[in-house]
Amino acid sequence: MVFTIAFENKNFEILLKKIKEHKINCIIDICKAQDEKLKSTLNKLGIYYIYMGEQFEVKNINVDNDDSYYNSLIKNDSFKSGISRLLNGIYKGFSIGIISEDNNPSTGVAGIFIGYMLKRRGFELNHILKDNVITQKEMEKELIESFSNKLVKKVAEISIKNIMKNINLEMDEEDFKDEMLEEGYKMQALNILNKR
Repeated sequence: MVFTIAFENKNFEILLKKIKEHKINCIIDICKAQDEKLKSTLNKLGIYYIYMGEQFEVKNINVDNDDSYYNSLIKNDSFKSGISRLLNGIYKGFSIGIISEDNNPSTGVAGIFIGYMLKRRGFELNHILKDNVITQKEMEKELIESFSNKLVKKVAEISIKNIMKNINLEMDEEDFKDEMLEEGYKMQALNILNKR
């Protein structure tokens, strides 16, 4: 299992409670700076702590409007290396918690960048919030709702361009939803990058 946990207010007690509650045995920290106190506390409890803020620093990712969102992400060697390392931990059977400063997965690096890549590789990311846990699919519903009008317009533009080029002329409702989701991820990624 892979979870995200918001560590926005640096409350150790709440974080430790959530780690124990979800049986997480490895923490990947993608915050801006490594937290030595947290590392020491977790290590004493037998929980691995790995700082990967540099691998998942997204400011160096170039999301290209003319390329797919997936291709934009895999072109960044550091990010690709971070995903590879994360997948290695999953394959080894670790229950992983990714902590970040983002309190909303649909507007943060973990949900939009990492969650997207895990989904593309067949893994579901779950997001531990203050009072509940939501899946990546539930987060994606929020994402689509937040951009609904812009997404319909953008996907319609893409469809028209494809028709003009005689590409992908047979698009069913599921294809349309997939295209909307892909564009939603890309729009939110651009919002995140513009704030960095």
